[in-house]
This record gives sequence, structure tokens and C-alpha cells, in this order.
Amino acid sequence: LREMGRVVRRNGHVLVLDFSLPRGLLRKPYGWYLNKVLPKLAGMITGERDAYDYLAGSIERFPSGESML
Repeated sequence: LREMGRVVRRNGHVLVLDFSLPRGLLRKPYGWYLNKVLPKLAGMITGERDAYDYLAGSIERFPSGESML
């Protein structure tokens, strides 16, 4: 965070997009949403469904928690 503060212009903005899979009971419904609903809906809005299919797979493959350390 310090480095972001150091390099951003005065009165500039920092945007952090962080995705991960939830644990427990929400994991399965979130996976369904991520793989079925989001690509279709975002694809209709943007015309770029492939990008959202890629995003879902990327989120699922990205290490989380202890495996990142």
C-alpha cells in the first residue's frame, strides 16, 4: 500500500480489483454464478463473453489463503 501511495499522483486514485472464491456454503453458489450467470450477463452487456469466461477460470485457478504464502 505504501508503494501505491508513493507512485500515485497527488489527488490520484488507486483501484484494487481482488477476486477470490469464498469458503464454506457460498462456494458452490458463487461458482455457479461465476461460471454460468456472470459470463452470459456480462457478455450481453459488453459483447465480450470470452473475457468473462476467462475471468472465471482465472479466479478459480488463482491461489488463495495459505497457498499464496
